Amino acid sequence: MNSRNGDSTRPYLKPIVMPLLLILVLRQISTVLPGSAALADATITMGTISISLGNLLTAAIILYLFIVAAWAARQAILRSMPGRLQAEPGLIESLAALTRYALLAIGITLSLGVLGLDFASLAIIAGGLSVGIGIGLQDFVANFISGLVLLFEQTLRPGDVVELEGRISQVDKISLRSTVVRTRANEEVIIPNRKFTNEPIKNLTKSSRQVRVPVPLGVSYDSDPEMVRDLATEAATHHDLVLNDPPPIVIFLGYGESSLDFNLMVFVDQPELSGLVRSDLY
Repeated sequence: MNSRNGDSTRPYLKPIVMPLLLILVLRQISTVLPGSAALADATITMGTISISLGNLLTAAIILYLFIVAAWAARQAILRSMPGRLQAEPGLIESLAALTRYALLAIGITLSLGVLGLDFASLAIIAGGLSVGIGIGLQDFVANFISGLVLLFEQTLRPGDVVELEGRISQVDKISLRSTVVRTRANEEVIIPNRKFTNEPIKNLTKSSRQVRVPVPLGVSYDSDPEMVRDLATEAATHHDLVLNDPPPIVIFLGYGESSLDFNLMVFVDQPELSGLVRSDLY
């Protein structure tokens, strides 16, 4: 039991306990050093704002504590909620992300309050930032809002198989700015979130993992169409990944310039392997 508790708390030791211990040691040293009180009262002037070094240190400590709390809260939600809530992983990830950002926002607000910035000053800063957002951060804000939409609507979830620009990939992670997908070549591609909200995206596993795989083929004019149909259907039924329900079907497309054109259509429940299935059938 003790070993298991140690294993569960070890990930929190380095990012939480060690920095807190360092802060306590520095604070204790500062209380005994001569001139530390005068140093804490020294001020830094930025325009009309004067900030003492003591308040600056306090604000940094508060901000750090909230950063740690945000990280710990996210880890706790990801560790404990899946076993308690019968919810999709994407929803739990959304809750963890929003909790983290909410704690960070509270920490930043309190830190600015310690530094003497009142809400009127924050409004002025926000007004200046809005100009910057309007000029240079449009893409960031658009991706941020798109990330919230994806997390709440659950139109895209980790594990989904999507077809993007003719390439089949699996969604690995959805954050508030970008989405990471993994291609069949095991390449990680980072895609801005607004691409998923502004452009049509094929989600092959949104409501069902069954997808239809077309296998176009052409045969000589001398071929027997019924034999072509029977042979293609038989080949499909012998493939381990091809589903029997719905069964494979063969459709005659028409007369080509030098061939009779058919389309063998099979269903699979592993969309990421559709290219391999098509190759095997050929």
